[in-house]
Amino acid sequence: MNTFLRSIGFGDLKQQKDVEELIVKVISGAGDIEKYQRKDNTGYVEYSLQTSSSCGIKVIGEEDLEGKFHFGHYFPFMKATSDSSEEEIYITKKVDTDGLTGMCDDYRLGISIIFYIQNVVDCYNCYGEIKTINDQAVRFAALAESGKIILPTLNYTAEKVKRKKEAGNKSKLIAEAKKGNPEAIESLTIKDIDNYAKVSMRIKSEDILSIVDTSILPYGSESEMYNITGNILGVSSETNIQTGEKIWVMQMECNEIEIDLCINAADLEGKPEVGRRFRGNVWLQGKIMQT
Repeated sequence: MNTFLRSIGFGDLKQQKDVEELIVKVISGAGDIEKYQRKDNTGYVEYSLQTSSSCGIKVIGEEDLEGKFHFGHYFPFMKATSDSSEEEIYITKKVDTDGLTGMCDDYRLGISIIFYIQNVVDCYNCYGEIKTINDQAVRFAALAESGKIILPTLNYTAEKVKRKKEAGNKSKLIAEAKKGNPEAIESLTIKDIDNYAKVSMRIKSEDILSIVDTSILPYGSESEMYNITGNILGVSSETNIQTGEKIWVMQMECNEIEIDLCINAADLEGKPEVGRRFRGNVWLQGKIMQT
């Protein structure tokens, strides 16, 4: 059973038979069906069913030469609509399913970020079964298993503008460092040493969350799992039309990247409002845009 079904409003699914009934409901009532024909003439098929304005479930499987559907796997998803990241994307097939993961080196983060690809059929139809896509846009969405609302740091407008400028300069330095520029590598090293010294001094009298505004860190053993702290840019509530459960939908800014996020209202501690921050563990998904 996918843990993150709860995130989109299926908190009462207790047994595998409940999930199987839900899968049948998705296939029979799908609002969108997409297919990709492989070289052997079998089909990769996605059935999608919306369960709220922003969320839904996809059931994926194979259509054989006789037109019969064979179930493969399923996953809950949230529509990714925020401004995207444009980087080189490396695509890898999942070991246990026909799902795909993507990895991109976003210079604003300074790390390689791995995400579960939502629109596999679109990728196959547009790019074929390839391993790398150059300079393509990605929109990020996240399903949260738990989280809490925390207060913002004491940042003024001038500080935010200064931080954005510094982030832009850092991105350029990282790009140059990847090319082997020794001056860029030295500048980044010195900057990291300075930041470490500043944080070491402040941490003696301040909480880490009053120093670090936003963050995104790998969490657990799954490659697409992260612990994030982000500023809330927008918030709304939705209701799962299948269960009646309430979910929160938020637009987040995390390390200069925008992420759409949803969480079951029962799993969120505190009231989300614009200007506050969200902190929690999430499953990161991404929609690769087609040009």
